[in-house]
Amino acid sequence: MIFRHTTDLPKSPLPNADLLGWQLVSEADGMNFTCYEAHVPYESTVCLQSPEDGTTHIYYCISGEGSCIFADDGTKYSLQQKHIVALSSGLSCNLTISSPHGMRLFVVYCKDKAKSNTRVMRSVEDILGTERDILVDNEDGCGYSRRLLLRSDGFLIGFNITSVDPGATFKMQYRNHLELCYYYAGGKATYNFDDEKVAVESKADDKNGTAMIMNKHDKHTVNVNKSSATEAAECICIFYPALVGKENHDFSEDGYSGYELIED
Repeated sequence: MIFRHTTDLPKSPLPNADLLGWQLVSEADGMNFTCYEAHVPYESTVCLQSPEDGTTHIYYCISGEGSCIFADDGTKYSLQQKHIVALSSGLSCNLTISSPHGMRLFVVYCKDKAKSNTRVMRSVEDILGTERDILVDNEDGCGYSRRLLLRSDGFLIGFNITSVDPGATFKMQYRNHLELCYYYAGGKATYNFDDEKVAVESKADDKNGTAMIMNKHDKHTVNVNKSSATEAAECICIFYPALVGKENHDFSEDGYSGYELIED
């Protein structure tokens, strides 16, 4: 288990030097991907491209708005809040920011699954009410998991947007997957790691967030603080390997749940 708050991290260039931000997951963490939060200023234009051959690059807009123009065919796409652009290594685009407060981007780099030109552009709104919109419910509360990237999309990681209601509690251990949760908005979530007797509370506002990295298949209990002023906790969840989308929760004898592993 590793946790990182952006408020504690130095700001530096990403592997794509057009972007500046905070590294949340490094290669040394053993997650098979790296990720960052980047802030892009108003009216700037940056090239979204793979930092090296064979590396996919994925961008989720936490806040802000801009326009993408793809280098291969001139396709235009409006990148807005709760939209994702996922690209294989051979594809790139220019992003121009139109929102006065700039843009918060969550950026992921991962090994390419195949040497093909794979491009996914999708929003959370696109999948509401579909089979990718999953209600997570138990006697201790509920939340929603919106699956923006699944294995069928052609990437090695799965990418979910998760919302957990105030007062909810979940006991989890992903024995078959590595998981990152990045809390970027809403109410506070507290993680209790049973094996290490450590409790970590998320810190999230309009500029900062907290990464919870389960790099050792850690047992953890998630509690979202309950008060009249507390909102649902919003986080990005990345799974390695990517989810197929039809996994069932597999409960261990001590009550921790995780996804079963479905092979290709």
